[in-house]
Parts: sequence; C-alpha cells; structure tokens
Amino acid sequence: MGHLLDALSRAFDLLGLGEACGGDEVFRQLVLARVIEPTSKHDSLRVLAEAGIEAASYTTVKRRLPAFAELAWRGRLSAACAAHTRLGPASLVLYDVSTLHLETDTGDGFREPEFSKERRLTPRSPLDC
Repeated sequence: MGHLLDALSRAFDLLGLGEACGGDEVFRQLVLARVIEPTSKHDSLRVLAEAGIEAASYTTVKRRLPAFAELAWRGRLSAACAAHTRLGPASLVLYDVSTLHLETDTGDGFREPEFSKERRLTPRSPLDC
C-alpha cells in the first residue's frame, strides 16, 4: 500500500490540509484511513495498521477530537480547500447531500429490501420511471 499512501499523502498536502492542520499527524492519519476505507474512528486504527502505518492510540485520537471540532480548525481546513479551488469570497458551492439509493427485491447481505424514504417496500420497475 506504499504507493497508495504516498499518493494520498501528496494529495493531502497539495490541498493544503497539512499546513492548515499545523502538521497534526493524528488528523492526517484519520483522513488517510477514511479515504482508504470509510469506517469508524476506532476501526480506522485497523485500516492504518493494515496499510503499514504505526497509528496513534485510540486514547490519543479521542483526546485530539475536540480540537478537530473547533470552529477555527474547521475554518482553516475550509480556507485551504477554497484556496486550492481558487474560490473567492463571493463564491457559492452547492453539493448533493442526498442519500445513496439502491433497489433490490432479494437481500444479499449488503443490500436488503426495506422501506425507502418514499415508503416503498418493493423496488420500482424500469417501466415505473
């Protein structure tokens, strides 16, 4: 996974996140782990270990979380991303935050039939569209 980690670390720095977070290695590790495999903070330590990174302890991660939630911290990260994309002070960015949608009539352990947000129990057929 060396090449993947090198590429992700480079992208992290190119976005300006390394400088914005003041070189905080715990933050870098959490970001890299979640890009590799989106999972819980605790399970991120497993992802890092599998990637060959000696991760911070879970106690250290928990101790750092309040700093990551501070408005100034988030502001520095936002400013770094905005600077990278050359957004100006009057720019507006919209993005889709809707839920992923999948349909199945038989479960396979990953997808299971259940009520959708539209309260449908059965999948729509292509003819319903």
